[in-house]
Amino acid sequence: MKRVSVRFKMLSLIALVSVVFLVLLLVYAPSQTHVLARNLLERDASFISNLLSGNLAVGIQTMFFDNGKALNESLAILESQDTDGATIKRVRVFDTQMEYLAGLNADASAAAPAQTSEIELSHSDEELITSLPIKKSSGETVGYLEVVYSKDYMLNQIGSNRRNSFLITLLVIAVVAVVALMYLNRMISHLVALRNNARSIAKG
Repeated sequence: MKRVSVRFKMLSLIALVSVVFLVLLLVYAPSQTHVLARNLLERDASFISNLLSGNLAVGIQTMFFDNGKALNESLAILESQDTDGATIKRVRVFDTQMEYLAGLNADASAAAPAQTSEIELSHSDEELITSLPIKKSSGETVGYLEVVYSKDYMLNQIGSNRRNSFLITLLVIAVVAVVALMYLNRMISHLVALRNNARSIAKG
């Protein structure tokens, strides 16, 4: 009876630890992973948007001479680039009066974003939107830029990491349970042997 009781207590302890790990995995870990992925996406999007803004500034300044050729070429390059983690869906370029100049996969008739003096980020369930001024090297604003990034890559990575973490946790729990049971059975066998020896000695 005691042997069964000790085994039951050990199994209960293993089950309790497993439940705690699973709760942390299913509740806390996904939340932290989402925050980390969101921060990384914002960092990458900000870097790409600022870099694109600098390239487009030259194109806007030369529009009078090349009829927007340099501007459109800068946007066309984006179609052939694969930017994992910050995939560009749409781009819209405006002049200082918020008149549409050019874009990539964009609706020219859609409402223009608000003018801003620095980069601003906003989120929807599936997109990250950055809005920022386009400035010359002297700091003068020559236009405005709106870049929309897809969250598909981020969401897919979160789902993949969650599945992998879940499987790894189950594997670790299974290994710990097997090792604990093996150790428990061995310990109980020694205790039973000691008890039997003690009884034999007591009986003479």
